Amino acid sequence: MRIIHIIPSLNIGGAERLTLDISQELGVMGHDVKILVLYKNGGYSLPKNAKFMVEFLQETFELHFLSISKNYPKKLYRAIESFNPDIVHSHLQESEFLSRLIPLPKHHKVAWFTHCHDSMPRLRPPSGLIPWSKSWIISYYEHFLLRRLYKQKQPQHFIAISKSEKKYIENSRGIQGKITLLPNAINSHNFNKPTEDLDKTSLNLINVGSFQAKKNQAYLLMVLGHLKKQIPSQLTCLGDGPLRAPFIDEAKRLGLSPYVAAKGNVNQVAQYLWNNTLYVHSAKYEPFGLVLVEAMAAGLPVIALDAGGNRDIVKNGVNGYLLPQETRPEDFAEKIIAVWKDKKLLKSLQKGATESAALFDIKPYCEKLIKLYEEALCEVKPFKNAV
Repeated sequence: MRIIHIIPSLNIGGAERLTLDISQELGVMGHDVKILVLYKNGGYSLPKNAKFMVEFLQETFELHFLSISKNYPKKLYRAIESFNPDIVHSHLQESEFLSRLIPLPKHHKVAWFTHCHDSMPRLRPPSGLIPWSKSWIISYYEHFLLRRLYKQKQPQHFIAISKSEKKYIENSRGIQGKITLLPNAINSHNFNKPTEDLDKTSLNLINVGSFQAKKNQAYLLMVLGHLKKQIPSQLTCLGDGPLRAPFIDEAKRLGLSPYVAAKGNVNQVAQYLWNNTLYVHSAKYEPFGLVLVEAMAAGLPVIALDAGGNRDIVKNGVNGYLLPQETRPEDFAEKIIAVWKDKKLLKSLQKGATESAALFDIKPYCEKLIKLYEEALCEVKPFKNAV
């Protein structure tokens, strides 16, 4: 099978990491796989033994309302046409939108897959914008155009990464096509640590994620402040973003700088996970939470705020605890302390974490994905040009 994955960039993030892992595993399975990267920026390195191809397009495209039939991303078009794929699989909203503009040959048979890593705004009419403002008009037009393109390229297949994202797609009125729940996966062996190395003698907490408002890392500083009153503790935060500097400043203001490390983006996340005791997650919204699975694969129980998609991962008393969004920092800290002091419980949660992570391994994930591809190709018929 010839498979194309399209993604805006290879910036460090869950969608990008999953795309690379999927492509590698599908290549190992013997399929011809190519990743089309719209822009040559990002922080991920390709595996040395890559079983897939990558093409960086440096695509430049502007949508002109009055010339849709002649206006489409030319570099992306040529790359798709030359590869002659059976499957076109887009990741993230920008690549989803641009890929739908491509006018494939009239008799070409291809199945289209949309990977919904989060709640894509263009699936619904714009909200939160001033009606008839320029932003509103552009957003509404893109929503209208995407719906039109979906109708021209049926059957359409949506992959939802969590139950909450599946519900979002189902509740987007007018969406036609098959919606499949397929939780994200990881290459588990990259994170697994021998069981005998899971015991920790000090309370070290770790969080991984971009520093932006929805990730809410400042909350963890307040949690750490309460922990320090009872137990010597350390907090490591991996990731970068606009709120990293304010986070560091706030740690200094609270007198917590000696106990906080904001490392920025790193390549070997697993090694940092292995040196910690618990994974803590403060996000206000999380479509799935791939980092939670990675932490569990490394043997770390997860204590997190309920952010939607992570309900599919964290099971109370099995691999960690999921706390309500309104949980006070001191109560979050008390839950950490309760787990830390009860060594029998901690050991049980460590075991549950590694067992839970095994359910999200990339190999069985890709086997399910190939079945979806095969079923889709049996349904697809040649279609008219998209534009």
